[in-house]
Amino acid sequence: MACALLVSNVLSFVPMPLHPGHRIEVERHVDGFSAHMGRVSRKGWRYVSRAEPTALLRLTIAVKQFGVLQLEEKALAVSDPRNAAYGKYLSNAAVHALLAPSPASLMAVQSWLAAHNVTAERLTSNSDFLGATVSVTTAEQLLNTSYGVFVHSSGARVVRASAPYSVPADVASR
Repeated sequence: MACALLVSNVLSFVPMPLHPGHRIEVERHVDGFSAHMGRVSRKGWRYVSRAEPTALLRLTIAVKQFGVLQLEEKALAVSDPRNAAYGKYLSNAAVHALLAPSPASLMAVQSWLAAHNVTAERLTSNSDFLGATVSVTTAEQLLNTSYGVFVHSSGARVVRASAPYSVPADVASR
């Protein structure tokens, strides 16, 4: 898996067999998207309209991190008084270097975005998070979904996907 889209929380991909043109659903709910929307409604949110096509959205893309298991091993080692590495904590830069996505994963995500005339900027030093501001129309094309306006009983208003969304399998598979 190369990336996950962050809209309101961290999302993950469900691995599936790949073929050209295949897309992988990003936001997956055990009981389905309709049940998820029911929970959203019970929390005071209601769908009011389709989002304005020219409205701008901020997308945050999480690119697959490598070295997560190694980081866990190092964290355990520096925390164990019996280990020779005890107390030898990693710097923030060392953690970022260990978790950096592969160049192939970054290229896959950037190529997918570029195909939609979207340029993402690095949000972290190792590029495991990318950000892009896009129109609702572009987001809908990128994610094969539709966006709506939701209003909370408190008066808060958000624009978010109003249907399941997906990314091409070649982006999700890396």
